[in-house]
Amino acid sequence: MPRPGEARVAVTGKPALDRLFLRRALRAARDATGHTQAEVADAMGWSSSKLLRIESGQFGIRMNDLVALLDFYKISDEDEVTRLRGYAPGSRVDDWDKYRHVLKPEYRAYLSLEGIATRIRHFHPIVVPGLLQTPGYVRRGIEAFAPPGTDPDVQQLQRAARLQRQEQILAAPDSPDVHFILDEAVIRRIADNTARDDVHRGQLEHLLAISRRPGITLQVLPFDRSLYPGMGSPFTILDLPDGDTRGDYIYLEQSRANSALRDERTDVDQYHDIFATLSSLALSPEGTAALITKLLAGGD
Repeated sequence: MPRPGEARVAVTGKPALDRLFLRRALRAARDATGHTQAEVADAMGWSSSKLLRIESGQFGIRMNDLVALLDFYKISDEDEVTRLRGYAPGSRVDDWDKYRHVLKPEYRAYLSLEGIATRIRHFHPIVVPGLLQTPGYVRRGIEAFAPPGTDPDVQQLQRAARLQRQEQILAAPDSPDVHFILDEAVIRRIADNTARDDVHRGQLEHLLAISRRPGITLQVLPFDRSLYPGMGSPFTILDLPDGDTRGDYIYLEQSRANSALRDERTDVDQYHDIFATLSSLALSPEGTAALITKLLAGGD
């Protein structure tokens, strides 16, 4: 909860954007002093993980902690201090707080960053990405992956979060450019079940329709590309406002327990290159649409 007198309002209109601008400024300030994260954390009496989370933009910062940091970094310019202090309250707003009981903190941090992205690149070798799922497929997927005995109310909240995410990214007037690459196994698994029920056919039809929308690119890696970099590991690259054209964050969906949000330059560059390679190996968007059309018609 906000402290008395502390209004948590995002200066930019988007809390994740406030966190981003503040994070960049604080990291630049630390770099200018030549201090490591461990040295600053020790001087502040913090854990290294606290400063890491602030600088990564995963969490906001309390005003008193910000004031102490600015003093340590010897930032005294009145306009700059005012600007950075202005970002602090909004930086602590969790856009996805209402789902805190069903979504892990790191995934909520990812969703907040995704919501301000200017470009999203995503690869998945196994299932249809959440942003591209129909409501029926969302329900089936959440039920399939839910641990035994999961409360139906939890599943309902997870479905609501996924559909809200789609609305935020794909239906927004300022929606980002989105590029998806899927292994052919994802498409074939759906196609092989289209005769069994309408959910799978509806999902395949949705992929075809959404691939034709402006700002959305869909490619399929065909089976004859038997081995390729990144095989078996879903990942997402986020480009953020005024950031690096090679991407600013990567989100690695390694497992339910080990998904990771990273912004180290070497990691982001590595996955930027992997995605570029996958795109060069995949069918063109036109070839992908032709494959889906053929599968809908019952072809092999």
